[in-house]
Parts: sequence; structure tokens; C-alpha cells
Amino acid sequence: MKKYDYLIVGAGLFGAVFAHEMTKEGSALYVCHSDGEFLYVIEDIYHNKICNTVLRKYDKNMKVIKEINLDSD
Repeated sequence: MKKYDYLIVGAGLFGAVFAHEMTKEGSALYVCHSDGEFLYVIEDIYHNKICNTVLRKYDKNMKVIKEINLDSD
């Protein structure tokens, strides 16, 4: 089971700023955001100070329609 330091629901102003600040501290995050049509999930997973960030886009049936690995330096 993956462990996260924070679960952030909604990547509006507060959620996005909070997520940004916590990643600078090395926290593992799970961010969910919906635009009304699609659900977006961003996972920041830290292992030995190396970050692997994944963005997934889901349709209304919770099927992954796009997955992007993002580099974080």
C-alpha cells in the first residue's frame, strides 16, 4: 500500500499552493481535481529523495484515458 503525507482534494488556489509548498519539503502527495467532465489525479511519490510524479486523467467511468510521467527536479 502506498503511503502519502497529504491528500489534497481540489487543486484550486489553496490546494495548488499547499501542494507546491509541501513538495518543497519532500512530502508525498495525492492530489485529486475534477473539472466537471474529467477527474485528474497527481501522485508525488518520494523514495530516497527521488520524486516520481504521475498525472492520470480519468473519464466518467473511472477509466484511465491518459497517464503522463512528470519529471521533478
